[in-house]
Amino acid sequence: MINNLRVFVSGEEFGRQDFPRGGHSEGIDRGLQRENGRGSYLNYAGVPVLGVFPWLEHQELVLLVEMPRSEALDPARQLAWTTLGVGLTFTGLLTVGVYLLASQISRPILAIATVATKVADGDLTPVAPVMTDDEVGTLAMAFNRMTGQLRRLYAGLQEKVTLLQQTEVELNQSLEQLQIEKQAVEYHQAQISIANQEITLLNDRLKTENIDLAQELQVSNKLLRQFLEAMPLAVVVVDDMGQLYYTNQAAHILFGQGAVLDDLNNENSIIYPSYIAGTDQLYPEENLPLERALKGESVLVNDIEVHQPDRIIPVEARARPINDAQGNITFAIATFQDITERQKAEAERQNFIEKMFSVNCDLELALNEQEELTDAAGRFVPNQFLSFLGYESIVEVKSGDAVEKQMSILFSDIRQFTNLSENMTLADNFKFINAYLCRMEPAIIDNNGFIDKYIGDAIMALFGGNADDAVQAGISMLKLLSDYNTTRQRPGRPPIKIGIGINTGTMMLGIVGGKDKIDTTVISDAVNLAARLEELTKKYAVPLLISQHTFLCLENPNNYAFRIIDKVAVKGKSEMVSVFEIFDADPPESRDAKLKTKTQFESALALYYLQEYKQAAQLLQICLAENPSDAVAQIYWKRVVDEMLS
Repeated sequence: MINNLRVFVSGEEFGRQDFPRGGHSEGIDRGLQRENGRGSYLNYAGVPVLGVFPWLEHQELVLLVEMPRSEALDPARQLAWTTLGVGLTFTGLLTVGVYLLASQISRPILAIATVATKVADGDLTPVAPVMTDDEVGTLAMAFNRMTGQLRRLYAGLQEKVTLLQQTEVELNQSLEQLQIEKQAVEYHQAQISIANQEITLLNDRLKTENIDLAQELQVSNKLLRQFLEAMPLAVVVVDDMGQLYYTNQAAHILFGQGAVLDDLNNENSIIYPSYIAGTDQLYPEENLPLERALKGESVLVNDIEVHQPDRIIPVEARARPINDAQGNITFAIATFQDITERQKAEAERQNFIEKMFSVNCDLELALNEQEELTDAAGRFVPNQFLSFLGYESIVEVKSGDAVEKQMSILFSDIRQFTNLSENMTLADNFKFINAYLCRMEPAIIDNNGFIDKYIGDAIMALFGGNADDAVQAGISMLKLLSDYNTTRQRPGRPPIKIGIGINTGTMMLGIVGGKDKIDTTVISDAVNLAARLEELTKKYAVPLLISQHTFLCLENPNNYAFRIIDKVAVKGKSEMVSVFEIFDADPPESRDAKLKTKTQFESALALYYLQEYKQAAQLLQICLAENPSDAVAQIYWKRVVDEMLS
């Protein structure tokens, strides 16, 4: 194979150096002119040869296959001479033999030529068949080795081309990245340029603003000094080394001209010393307000006195540190106030307070006496009674004052008190009554009532609120009485029984009496009915009775254990009033039994008033069978029987 430089490439690949560079022959010249052909011609050495010279387009090479003409025709020549020697008799046979021999000789060459043609067309895969062991076979084997080398060379070239393509792609990518980075750098440079321009403009503006600020600061400092000078307080500022930095005119007056900045080095300048208040002892330097402020304290002291030649000035001082942006103490400022007038005012105020305290003590004693008198009067005339009349003090009360009001009235009385008192002395009677009344009073007071009067052992109480207060007070009195009776379980101290009657209605409350003696009173039919109900408790042997007027005023009657037991006529009236028993304070077994038989009892009572005595008797028998101690049921049983026998 020969390249465009007329170099035998295949010879150098196999290490042969006997092929010349730059050789010429018909096959070489026509092949390099990109012709594909064959023929007989003189080779580069001037030797006649038979050759094939296809142009390999993809490899840019000429594939030159040559065989010396003498070697190719030598067997024919020998055969011709042999044939001539044998004779003409064998001419026909020789002709056949020559033909066959020529075919045998030309067939491997043609096969090699065919393969060479395919190789010339760019197909390096065909292999030339090795048909003989002679030079033609050797030529076929050499051709096959050559095409093998070409295939390997082509594969290597392909790898190099692929590598070059990859390198080209990577270089293109690097180039693109460099271009992007270049654009970024150019952009940043443009931004930096813009920023530099803005910084320049900003610096110019800051210079202008700094000039304005400096001027404003000068004005502010001037105004600040004017403010400080106008203050009635002495102002002193020192730097972090304790050196005087500023003092106002008030400080000069208080501490002397030595406190003036311009006179610090003047030998005649005087600074008035500071002393501990009330003593001739100099104020300790380490405790001075400014010294403490330089240590980071904010202080307030009022135990300093400044001793001037003609007077001593008590001073109140306030001091605090001034820090820079990093928190370091750069200055300390203190104010000093002359508190002479304040101390005088304090002394006068203290004197006034002492006088007022004395007056208040006298007034308090007088008020205590008045309260004692009021309390004592309230025991005789209840404050609630006065309140209903519109009075705040008993002093305002006068005879004839009265008010009409809807109220509940409670009467209570001790059963068989006469029998009890017969066995006691007069002194014991008073002790007994007071002990009993003291125990009953809280039940009335705690339920928003007040005691109008005591009538011997009887109590008359009024309730200005709702009727429930009076009923609850009656129940509480019975429960307190039960507790009291637990202490009367020995001979000579029998248990006590009481009766309570409650009614609700319109009453006249007022003051009656003459010039020298007045008293409170309540006038109403409602009072008489309440007293009569209390009397009925003896008749029916029950502790607590209320009228229908009270019953109808209860917020929720079902909150109580009750039953209707009678109808009575009001004195001087024709109407009948129903009477109800409240038995919440009964012993539990009695209360439960009455509740259980309530329906039968009230039905029997209704039948009694309808004069259906037989049916009433049957229901009363049921009640007594359940609760034999029911006194009211016993009373009506007796009445029914009497009516049936009459």
